[in-house]
Amino acid sequence: MMVQSLTCIKRDTKWYTQLNIAILRQYIGDRITSGDQPASSKLFYFRAFAAVYCLLILLWNLSRFIRLNIAQFWLIFLSQWVAILSSAYFVSVSVFHRQVLRQVNSNTVRTTETVSAPSNQSAHADDIAATIKKFDLFYRATRWLFAASFAPSLSTALSNWLLNTNSETYVQKDDPDDIEKCLNSIHLHGVIFLLLFVDYFVSLSYLSYTSCVWPAALSVVYTIWTVIHYAAKISNPWHTRYIYIGLNWKYPLTASLMCVGMIASNLVIHVILAWIKYRFMLLKWTKLRDQKQAAAVQLSIEPPSVVRVQSVSQQATNAVDVIVVTDVDGAGTIPTDKMASQANVAIDASYESNVSEQCTTGSEPKDVNDSLEMTSNGMLTK
Repeated sequence: MMVQSLTCIKRDTKWYTQLNIAILRQYIGDRITSGDQPASSKLFYFRAFAAVYCLLILLWNLSRFIRLNIAQFWLIFLSQWVAILSSAYFVSVSVFHRQVLRQVNSNTVRTTETVSAPSNQSAHADDIAATIKKFDLFYRATRWLFAASFAPSLSTALSNWLLNTNSETYVQKDDPDDIEKCLNSIHLHGVIFLLLFVDYFVSLSYLSYTSCVWPAALSVVYTIWTVIHYAAKISNPWHTRYIYIGLNWKYPLTASLMCVGMIASNLVIHVILAWIKYRFMLLKWTKLRDQKQAAAVQLSIEPPSVVRVQSVSQQATNAVDVIVVTDVDGAGTIPTDKMASQANVAIDASYESNVSEQCTTGSEPKDVNDSLEMTSNGMLTK
């Protein structure tokens, strides 16, 4: 176990080093619409919508239990636990996102990436939790709640539809409550996971391997709860001592295997989702980001030689068109096209010499026009 923990920490460190995504940008930036902007308003709107939607699903589910006079059993099921954690995540991350977004828009917080931050900004450029203490609680809550709810939301959805639902008897067409139960179950065991997945897919945040302790902890706590529920004879809406038929502690071996399977499935799902996000989403985004930064740096240090030569050549040509001088032996005037040719040759030689001098001495380039003079015999010289 110790070796596996060290391996997870080592792998997480490798990811952080390779990706080098600022902590702030991980939680309020997205891969699709934000571009070079560290904060994404569209992602905030989605998270706010998801928070409201998840809360409505919970209220809808609770109202069914109240109308059926079984509200005392509402919190015994794992599905409700996961839905509450998911709703808490969207509420906390929406508040965190909104507060930090306001600070970013007012230029209170600098959000430069670590890889390109000047030395005087690197100490506080990428970690909002270290610089603004009042956001620290929301920052930590978003990490814990998401890790604790994401993998279990998928595992509970799969177990509900594959193990606990009998498709032949689950919905009676003539029973309105069965239809409502089916629709509510689709939201509880499907829509919530889809909302979490969209948030995970779009945002720049990712799951670390070591954060698998949170879904594992949820599974262990719920296992303990099923034992307490059975021993205390709390019952359920169907008047049995167990919560789920597979967790009937009258048969401890079967129930233990089911609990081990629940813990293992959450761990496997967590690791797979973390690897997919890193390998196929964030790594690709990081490479594109680094390419853009390298191109921007190259463009900033590249001298505008072509533009300068064209400008100087045009100025020289315009000047030659209005100059009339005599030939070397006084035989007549030099044609304009011949004068232009001589001017261009002189310009090219002067520019090459000037650039060479600049590269050697590091001095500022001279104006080529200032180095051209007209001799007494009418020839252009340097």
